[in-house]
Amino acid sequence: MPIEVASPAIAASVVTGDLVDLIGFDADGRARSLAERARIIEPARGSSALGASTAVLLVAVPEADAMAVAAAAAQAPLALLIHPRADR
Repeated sequence: MPIEVASPAIAASVVTGDLVDLIGFDADGRARSLAERARIIEPARGSSALGASTAVLLVAVPEADAMAVAAAAAQAPLALLIHPRADR
């Protein structure tokens, strides 16, 4: 599923196969976990332009989390928490 990520710098630091947690924000700005251990399928491309405020990644999310991630991603960019590569 393609997701817009709030930080192009963070998006640029992940590679195919990395595991990330996807974090959304409610209307009050409170963070909430949407999916844990989502796998990066396609890292950001062409999103490193100066002034870019978001980047798009293709991720595989657990089926149980897909609807919540899709709904949140349709509203606003998401944040990523990157798992150490040793966790793969």
